[in-house]
Amino acid sequence: VPISRLQIPLLKVAIIDKEFFARKDHPARQLLNELAYSGSGLDQVDAEDDAALQMVNRIVDTVLNEFTNNTELFERLHDEFTAFINQQRETNKLAREKLENAKTLVANEIRHRIAGNKVPSLISSILINAWKEVLIRLYMRDGMEGAGWNTAIQVADDLIWSVQPKLAVSERQRLIKIIPKVLNGLRDGLTLIQYDHQATENLFAGLEELHLASLRGGVSSVSRNSQPAANVD
Repeated sequence: VPISRLQIPLLKVAIIDKEFFARKDHPARQLLNELAYSGSGLDQVDAEDDAALQMVNRIVDTVLNEFTNNTELFERLHDEFTAFINQQRETNKLAREKLENAKTLVANEIRHRIAGNKVPSLISSILINAWKEVLIRLYMRDGMEGAGWNTAIQVADDLIWSVQPKLAVSERQRLIKIIPKVLNGLRDGLTLIQYDHQATENLFAGLEELHLASLRGGVSSVSRNSQPAANVD
């Protein structure tokens, strides 16, 4: 963070205003302190992505471009920067609360589905781990009313149904139709969270065996007891 670029303007303030060193609450000193505190740790942040870093740069540029001998500029910039930081803190607080709500909601959704069905361990694992992250991402982005959330929930339901033994001909016919939809939905969701490619391929290989066993009305070698719901959180 280029706060060091303020060295000459602040030296000029010290010469113009004798209270610069005497007053701890001098606007120029307060602004410098706020910038230094907020700027610590921002050196490795992408300037295009971090709002705080962009704001610090804007403040510094404003001082360099506009300051002549009117020290009121520092008071105005200090007020602007303080208001910005307070807004950022409130935004971050709300984002953290939303994330915690999302984690609780998603854990309950997955726990309900695992507890209510005999789910093979492979499916429990993908729901509790990767698919949990997919649902959290979609909830944070669009909320429960978003199409992405509803689609991901449906994929979870269809996935669980697809690995249950199919004894009726009608169920087998439906399974054959629904498998491509399940696989495509899974791949889209795992791509969203940048899930490991090899882990994805291993999952699909295991799913193929489960689906073949389901079509035969039986249980495959990869089917096991359901994952304990307590592990969802």
